[in-house]
Amino acid sequence: MKTFFARAGALAATALFPLLASAQATTFTQIVNTSTPLPPNGRPVYTFNGGTSSDLIPPARDGSSLAFLATDQGGLAGVFRYDAGNISVLANEFTKMPGSTYQFFAFMNPAISGGNVAFFGYGDFNPGAIYLASAGSIAKAVDSTTIPPGATTPFAEFANISVDNNTITFTGVTHLPGESRYGIYRYRNSDLVRIADSNIALPGGAKPRFVYGSVGGGGGYSAFYGDSSDDTARRNGIYLIDSNDQVTVVADNNTLIPGSSAKFSDFFNLDLAADGPDVPFQGYDQTGLGGVYRRVSGSLQLVARSLQPAPGGGTFSINGAVPLSLDNGHIALEAPFTATRYGIFTDEAGPLRRIIATGYPVDGKVISDLRMNDDALQGTTLAFVARFTDGSQAIYLATVPEPSSLIPFLAVIPTVLRRRTALTARP
Repeated sequence: MKTFFARAGALAATALFPLLASAQATTFTQIVNTSTPLPPNGRPVYTFNGGTSSDLIPPARDGSSLAFLATDQGGLAGVFRYDAGNISVLANEFTKMPGSTYQFFAFMNPAISGGNVAFFGYGDFNPGAIYLASAGSIAKAVDSTTIPPGATTPFAEFANISVDNNTITFTGVTHLPGESRYGIYRYRNSDLVRIADSNIALPGGAKPRFVYGSVGGGGGYSAFYGDSSDDTARRNGIYLIDSNDQVTVVADNNTLIPGSSAKFSDFFNLDLAADGPDVPFQGYDQTGLGGVYRRVSGSLQLVARSLQPAPGGGTFSINGAVPLSLDNGHIALEAPFTATRYGIFTDEAGPLRRIIATGYPVDGKVISDLRMNDDALQGTTLAFVARFTDGSQAIYLATVPEPSSLIPFLAVIPTVLRRRTALTARP
C-alpha cells in the first residue's frame, strides 16, 4: 500500500505537471537575420525569398544544416547553406545556369539532404529547371526540354521538390492537347522514374486525374496527394512512396476517421510531410470539418480538428494551408487559432502546445508573419522564419525543453511534504 506521502506526492506531481511544463520556456536561437552579411559581397539580407515574390520562404533543414533563399539589400537573390555558423552561397544571379550562357534570375523551394541541396532555378529563356548543388558544383537534373516517361511532350512546370541523399522527388506537369497532366517523379543518378500520373492506377483506386504535393522524409520515403475517378465514383487520398518507388495508401475515401464510424470524404493536396513511413496530413469529414491526422507505426491518430480549442487560447481552423512536420512520431503544425493570428504548435515536449505565434515578442520585437517547412521539426528543435512589425526578418531554431527536465523537481515533492508534516506535528 502506498504511504500518505507517496500518494500526496503523486497527486501534487500530477496537479503541478501542466504548470511546470508550461513554465519550461522555449528558447529561440537566431541563425540569420536582416543584418547578416551574405557572401560573396557582404551585403546584408533584405528578405528571405529567392526574388520571385514578397512571401517569406522557410528554410529547408537537415539536422544542424539549413538551406535558405535570400535577397540582399542590393537586390541580388540566391540560394545559401548554413553549416555550424558558416554561410556559403550555392547560386545567385551572377551564376550561369549549367549548360547555358545565361544567368539565374530567381530561385524557389530549396531542399537539403547531407551535402546535397536541390532547388528550382529560373533564367532568361528558361521557364524553370531543377538543379542539384553538391561539393561546390551545380548540375541540372530536369528542365523544360526533358520529356518524362510515358509522355510525348516535355515538362512545362515543376512543384514541390524534396531530396533524400541523391534522390530528388518532385511534381512535374506536361501540357497536352486539352489536358495538363500532373505526375510524381523521381530523379536519381541521371535516371528519371515515373511514380504516378494519369496513366498509372493508384492503389485502391483508378488512374488519377490529378496528383500533387510530393515531399520527402527519411529513409527514401515521400508522400503525395492523388485524386482519381472511375465509372462509379471519385476517389482521393494520401499515398506513400517507399525507397523502392512502390506506392501504398496512407488514407483514402475508404479509411475510417479515427474515433468515428464515418470515412474521410476529402484531403488537402498541399503541406504534406513524411518521416520514413510515418505521415501527417489534413483530412475532412462529410460535413467539410477539417483535421490534422498522423499515421505513426501504422496507427492513424487525430492531432487537431477545426473548432477544437487551441492550446494557449483561441480555436483551431484546419481548412487550407497548414504546414506540417513529423519527427519520431512527434508533430509540428502551423495553424490559425483566431481570425487574424496563427502559430506553430508541437507535441514534442508532451501534450500539444503553442510555442510561437504572430503577436509574440522575440528578441524585443513582435512577430507579424512566420513560416515553417515540412522538415522543420527535428529532435527537440524546430526551424522557422519570421517577419517582425518593424519589417526586419530572421531565421530561428526554437528549442523545446524535454519533460524529463522536470523529474528532479517532481522527485523532491514527497520529501518536502514529509518535512512540512514533521514541522507541523511538533508541539
